[in-house]
Amino acid sequence: MNYVPSKHWWYAWLEWDAASVLEDLRAIASLGMDHIRVQLLWPVFQPDPSVVSAMALERLRDLLDLADHPDVSLDVSVCVLDGWLSGFTFLPAWLSGRSMITDNEVVCAELLLLDTLAGHIGGHRRFLGFDLGNELSVPNGDVPAERGDQWAALLLDHCERVAPGRFHVNGIDNQPWFEARTFTPAGAATQGRASVLHTYPYWTGAIKRYGPDGTGVLHLGEYMAELAEAFSPVRGRAKWLQEFGASPTERPVDSIPQWAASFVRNTLSSGGIWGCTWWGSHDIDRRFTGFVEYEYDLGLLTV
Repeated sequence: MNYVPSKHWWYAWLEWDAASVLEDLRAIASLGMDHIRVQLLWPVFQPDPSVVSAMALERLRDLLDLADHPDVSLDVSVCVLDGWLSGFTFLPAWLSGRSMITDNEVVCAELLLLDTLAGHIGGHRRFLGFDLGNELSVPNGDVPAERGDQWAALLLDHCERVAPGRFHVNGIDNQPWFEARTFTPAGAATQGRASVLHTYPYWTGAIKRYGPDGTGVLHLGEYMAELAEAFSPVRGRAKWLQEFGASPTERPVDSIPQWAASFVRNTLSSGGIWGCTWWGSHDIDRRFTGFVEYEYDLGLLTV
């Protein structure tokens, strides 16, 4: 599952409540899950290009320790450079007017953050690996795809150096697969430990084109997995269905379980699927404003 803290969303890094997080993780584990993907808020973890927050680092370590609790036992993928999440944009103030991909000083700051994170959690037995960032083509749509591929290769190589042998990926959305936006399909199919798939019928437009139960919706994950396979020079490369989900804004809530079961079965039929990671664990508390309506009720668990 993509973990969404029930009490404070990912503002939880600022309003840390270890007891609430442990309760959330126990609930996730009770559903039979074996891994979570967590989101670092970049402005919280790196408030200045040369400074990484000691408080945020300790809370991340605490989360990994909680994931190792006997009642939990969840592996943790750590998504790092997050300035876009749940349809909501937030980036470090020091990044204003600068590119996180083409500005060399910014890239040096990103490497510093990865170095520091690896030094703090790289040896933790629940640490699965780094995800460069969540759907980075969204806030970087004007970056040429070839340049984006070069940047991703640089950072993924660095991840391997500072945290060798872990499951490092670039958590792209659907756009690079279809439009070569910010990253190319060839890069997405060769870089990192797996080809990442974000297969929302809503955000891809499939549900509008084919209808809630159309072939193009029920087999969207399978189609994108086959697309990733086609771009890979290595047959059977691992593919991670990293984000998928459904909201009551797009289909009747009672139909979501049947849709999800069919969607997963169809995707697995492609072969080579490393994992399936639903978005998300919990709904977003409606005391938080600014998110698009679609995002509030994506959780398997309420708040």
